[in-house]
Amino acid sequence: MTELAHRAARVTVLDAQLRQWHGSQVGSTLRLAGPCPVCRHACTATVSLRATDLEGFDPGGATSVTAGFACTCGQEHAGQPASPPKGCGRTWTGHAEVAEDGTVTLRPADDPYLAEAAEAYRIAQAGRVDRLKAGAEKWIAGTTALLGVLGIVGVSLGADQVAALDVAGKVWTAVAVVVAVGAAAVAIQQAYRAAYGQPETRTIADDADLLAWYTAQQDLPEAIGRRLRGAARASATSLGALVVAIGLTWFMPAAEPASPLVKVTSQDQSIVCGTLLKSGTPGAVRVRRADGTVAEVQVSSLAPVEKC
Repeated sequence: MTELAHRAARVTVLDAQLRQWHGSQVGSTLRLAGPCPVCRHACTATVSLRATDLEGFDPGGATSVTAGFACTCGQEHAGQPASPPKGCGRTWTGHAEVAEDGTVTLRPADDPYLAEAAEAYRIAQAGRVDRLKAGAEKWIAGTTALLGVLGIVGVSLGADQVAALDVAGKVWTAVAVVVAVGAAAVAIQQAYRAAYGQPETRTIADDADLLAWYTAQQDLPEAIGRRLRGAARASATSLGALVVAIGLTWFMPAAEPASPLVKVTSQDQSIVCGTLLKSGTPGAVRVRRADGTVAEVQVSSLAPVEKC
């Protein structure tokens, strides 16, 4: 255990201290190493240039950015808390300069407002995966409630209402219902995947596999955020399709009523059975027989029938 006791405190650093830090840009992260300005033990730091959180931001591919740092020396200091990172507890702010070849150097951050923002950003990165997953769990409840609404509307969209529509109305109502149910299913799947992930087996056989796994872990907040956004959009799509389905049953034209089957006895006592059609002749009706022929009959009597 070193003599320097642990103390959570922000410290001011000098240019000479930060010039001992060096690193490189790898994708959307800056990876640096150097001595802690206070305890002088070797430390490492990873500065993410992409932030995915419930309300995050994305600085993009920066060439100059102010960042917050904390001692991560791994050495034991008196009074050290059990939770990581293990170090002397000091934090500081530096301005990272990225050269054209990708190498990174640090210098003191002159703007106190930027230093405050960088420290807040560093703190926000801790626990962001847990925050995203907690948010996704709340979305699960919301999308489940949405499916309950779909069930209620499914009852209200009775077969009689849909059957009363013309062919186009039936088709578009069916499409809207399918979209609503499908989008709700996607919303729940994406919310569950954001909250709990999915089982995955990876083989770590060499350093390349290890680095690939580590990169995937660093990209996890962004993946969770993408799934959560997908769940939100799918929920909105489902709700919109649901409203459309209801509107279609209200405003689409009804189907023409089916002409009844009748059995007609003519004045000469012959019988014709078929579909009743309109006729302009007084005392006569037109009947379409099953073979498609149409007869005009002087009516003696007429009775509806279920089949001919």
